[in-house]
Amino acid sequence: MLTETVALPGHLSTETVFDAHPQNVRVPVLIIANQEDACPVASPRMASQVAQAMTHAPEVRLISVSGGPRHAAKPCSSRSAHGYEGMETSVSRMILSWLQAHGA
Repeated sequence: MLTETVALPGHLSTETVFDAHPQNVRVPVLIIANQEDACPVASPRMASQVAQAMTHAPEVRLISVSGGPRHAAKPCSSRSAHGYEGMETSVSRMILSWLQAHGA
């Protein structure tokens, strides 16, 4: 399961999800992307590319959500759209439902 996925290099680290060899993943994957996420290393526009990179996963589900503070002082903090601020319950329910459907 991926949330707040670092898909673009940043100033503190140049490592991204693509450096973790997503093509080697062989289990079902859930990706949640918040369209309001303004964190420069976790752009929601990259979510479909992350999903497409999971070429050996038997299932990749991408859920797009929208919400949270739009103009947070720290856009990569948990108290922003990046951290699903104000959406915790609904996003947690989506995750739980997906986990239950996959026997977790």
